[in-house]
Amino acid sequence: MTRWFLLSSMLAACGGAPPPPAPSSVAPPSTLPLVTLNGTKIEMTSAVAYEDLGKIHLRVSSAKLDCASALTTGVADVAGRTEFEVWLQPRLRPDGSFGWAIGDDEFGSAEHGFTGPALSADLRVDVAPGHHSRIPVTAVGTRKIVSGEETRTLVMWGDADAMGCGVRRPPEAAQASNRDGTITIGAKRFPITQAKFARTPTGLELVLATGEVMCGSHDRFAMASSIAPLVVTLRFDDDGPRPTRAHLGGRWLHDVFDDTRHAHDDAHAPAISERPRAGAKELEVSLSGASSSTSEDKLTYAYSLTGRVVAQVCPDQLSP
Repeated sequence: MTRWFLLSSMLAACGGAPPPPAPSSVAPPSTLPLVTLNGTKIEMTSAVAYEDLGKIHLRVSSAKLDCASALTTGVADVAGRTEFEVWLQPRLRPDGSFGWAIGDDEFGSAEHGFTGPALSADLRVDVAPGHHSRIPVTAVGTRKIVSGEETRTLVMWGDADAMGCGVRRPPEAAQASNRDGTITIGAKRFPITQAKFARTPTGLELVLATGEVMCGSHDRFAMASSIAPLVVTLRFDDDGPRPTRAHLGGRWLHDVFDDTRHAHDDAHAPAISERPRAGAKELEVSLSGASSSTSEDKLTYAYSLTGRVVAQVCPDQLSP
């Protein structure tokens, strides 16, 4: 069965278009990116692409790659062989549409929390076994590879003609909505699936997520941002219904977003209908208001909160 990834169709659950017709399995003229390692040109031999948990993994090597090893083993880190992976993932734009972006990359045993620029909105990746796709890797640019005391510089540019290897693990199943609470960005509404209250050293926090978020240590919400597609964190410093800070994050967005501070008299800022009382295990609250955050790549995302959610009240986390 063909696995054809046009991003808007992969996210059909969020209102995307139906998938386009399957492409031909005839390979385009072979091409591989130009790569240098510490200034020395490396002749790349093959490239493969596969899906894993909704991300597209592009592996390029100076040795011949096969699908069986790509799906079961990590990137090779052996003498005389240069090999790396680039991971493509969905990127949400301020208007609510989606495109592809370079998420992380892996070189030998070194894995990087690198988030690159968005790629073409029309990028199509076909990971069906034997099918081919042309994927740009120029955006990855220059990478510093640190292994022990050695630092290596990998530079890549151009396109990769990648052969499809299928699916390693399918995407996680969509979670049920939490009442009718939503986060709206641009023209797209995203159902909130989980909500958590917690008292932390900096005050009360309410986390609203379109994926999993767990009670735990004080850094749990940073972890939730990397897991859930979208996460809004509201921070309350006093007993009022409006937060003094609102933070937008998630794996659909570019890296870390800045906090937006709200004045107490800002009638349009996010607000909740009530706060949890002592001993409460959960609380149903109404959401209202709007805010905005600016990403590290200088894009401003305006968003609004509406509807109701049932929020679990986590145990207090009052130690820094």
